[in-house]
Amino acid sequence: CELLDPTSTEILKSSIEPFSIGILCRGGELETLRLSMETWVADGFLQSATEVLIMVNEISAEIESFLEPYKREPVSIRVLESYENEGILRGINWLMGNATNDYFLFLEKDFRLVEPLSCALEQIEAGIHLIESN
Repeated sequence: CELLDPTSTEILKSSIEPFSIGILCRGGELETLRLSMETWVADGFLQSATEVLIMVNEISAEIESFLEPYKREPVSIRVLESYENEGILRGINWLMGNATNDYFLFLEKDFRLVEPLSCALEQIEAGIHLIESN
């Protein structure tokens, strides 16, 4: 990834095809989700997606409370919650089935963003280009 001028991030955001982000986690993993969410929100990564969905297996009151502010602008996460452990496959199927964009980025609750936002967006744009060109 080439380190881009921070002002180019806005240009890059506007040039990327719309994409959805899907996140999968379990109710007992609040601290892990919190640490990852901090990295995803800090530079505007989640906000650069057209939509953000999260599936929480074995939802807890703590996670519900934690996610509440993220359900509003600027992130506007759509949440599916289950009191049971629905498993990974059902969660992924829900995320993919409810996404409204052609392009989907799956994040596990412990996938922290370690690169600058410009690099992450550049990689997403490169992935979309590869998909479009077969």
